[in-house]
Order: sequence, then structure tokens, then C-alpha cells
Amino acid sequence: LTRALLKIALGISEDIQISGQTSGLLESFDVLLPVGYQQAMVIGSFSPTTPFEDILKWDCTNPYRYWLIINSAHPLLGERLHLPKRYAHFLKLHAELELPALIPASRNRAEFFSKLSNSYKALPLLQSTLIFGVIMGAGLRGILWIIGKLSDLLDIWQLIWLHNANSFIDACILIAFSISVFLWINNYFPDLKPTNIGTDPDLGDYFATNATLPPDSRPVLLSGKLLGRSGLRNWLGQDLILQTPTGLVRLNYCSYLGPLGNILPQPTRVSNLVNQNVIVTGWFRRGVNPWIDIETISIEDDKPIRSYYPIWITILATVAALSGAYLISQVGA
Repeated sequence: LTRALLKIALGISEDIQISGQTSGLLESFDVLLPVGYQQAMVIGSFSPTTPFEDILKWDCTNPYRYWLIINSAHPLLGERLHLPKRYAHFLKLHAELELPALIPASRNRAEFFSKLSNSYKALPLLQSTLIFGVIMGAGLRGILWIIGKLSDLLDIWQLIWLHNANSFIDACILIAFSISVFLWINNYFPDLKPTNIGTDPDLGDYFATNATLPPDSRPVLLSGKLLGRSGLRNWLGQDLILQTPTGLVRLNYCSYLGPLGNILPQPTRVSNLVNQNVIVTGWFRRGVNPWIDIETISIEDDKPIRSYYPIWITILATVAALSGAYLISQVGA
């Protein structure tokens, strides 16, 4: 079973590298495949230089892996391959892979709440700020509701309106979300400086670090061949893969207006660089499926194309703050 799953991953990765893009058939039937194509792309392409055990260690030991897998179509391959290893040890047979022991999600309730309070250290920026906004916004709304009820009982008429101002909860959530974005965005996207940027690093070493999480930004400068669909089929930037000397890694490109803004007229599109050698700067992030948030991408001696993911999130937070302020202004109207 272990060999079969690993060979499937190797075959999928090889198909992506030979065809130069993710097959539409492969993408459409992803949920029906034994191994997800995004998992296979990483495991299969990095295995020649990085041992399988090092790549799959994260799947077995990272304490937040159960949270990060929520939007993945497949369970973690490392966990799946851990069971055959246990069977082999029980039967006193040689295991194909010697994976570390699984770390449980939460051993007790206190550990669960500790993870919940530190979720902003584990989840990608947008997800963590949304969770923080909902929790803090609902908590603030609850406090205001209690103040309104007490004011009603104590006949403090100036504050009675607080307990039935339904739009307040929406405003509190929006404002809490925007504040959390403004507080965390600089740490999530640190400045790319010559002193802190890794030039053509061995990404296999990054994969082997089992405690790494998406907010643990690693500034990188990578050279390689850009794979993916070309032309109109890739205007949204959904199939951008960088082929480096050590393996394949997915790229995340975004315009001022988010992913949908990629379809608006642009001087040069990233999809026009497909099948060319490019230079990418950005932030490497380790999750269930590792990726790089692009800062710039260019071909040699040409003007770089910038990605505006940090600016898009800032615009989103500004709109949320203005919407929250508008809702508050309408409470007494």
C-alpha cells in the first residue's frame, strides 16, 4: 500500500512536469484519486533530493495540521502511511517508511483552547483574521447587549438602545476583522531585503521543518521554469507552478482587487510567462500544500510583474472598517 501511494504521487508529479501544466482531467477527478494532485506534486517532485520521511514528517507531527487540512480534498498522506508502518511493526516486518509517531490533535480541553487562542499563529492571514473578527466582534456585541439590558432595568434611557441594535454585531465583526488585519499584516508579509531573503534555497529543507506554519514567512528568491495553463485558461492564476532544481511549488498571484481582478485588462499577464524561465521573489509558506505568495515575477532583463496580495487584503480591511463605521452611524438614524 505504501509503495502504491508513493508511486501514484510520483506518476502524477511526472505527468505535470512533462505536460507543463495541471491536466484538466486530473484536476476534475481530484477527489476520486487515491492521492490529491497538489500533494503528489510536492511529494513526487522533491523525493529525488529529499527523503520521503522528511517531507511527510510535517503530516505526522505538526500540531495544527488538522486545522489546515479543512479545505483539502484528501487526508494527509503522512498520516495514511503511518498506519501501514504500525502494521509492519506489529507483524515484525520491515516498514517501507519510518515515520515519526503521530501527535494527537488535542490531548485535553485546555490544550484545545490554548490552540484556539493561538490560532492566529497557525492559520493563513485571511482565515485567522476572519476567526478573530467573528469571536471578538460577537464578544463585543455581547458586552454591549448586557449594558443595554442593565440600562433598561436601571432606567438609564441613554443606553437602552444598545440591546436591540442588531446592526451593531455586524459592525463589530467588520471592525474587529479590519483591526486584526492592520495589526498582523506586516508580520505576515515581512520586507524582502538582501539580508533576509534566501536565494535559490533547497526547498526540501523547508519542507522538512515540521513546526513551520503559513504565518512563518520565509522570504525567497527563486529561479526556475513557470508551468501552468497558458492564455485565457489561466487568467485567474489558478494554475501557476514553479519548477525549481529541487522540485515543484505552487505560486499564488493576486491583483489589487483579488483573484477576480486578474481578469481585468492588464499590460502583461503572468500566464503569458508560462513555459519560460522566470525569477520569483516572495514568501514561502508551509501548509498542507506548500506555496509561495508572489511579490514579483519576471523573465531575465525584463520589467517584473508585481503581485498585490498584501494590498488587496489591506483594501479589503479598509472596506470592512468603512462598512462597520457606516452601520454604526445608521443605528441612531
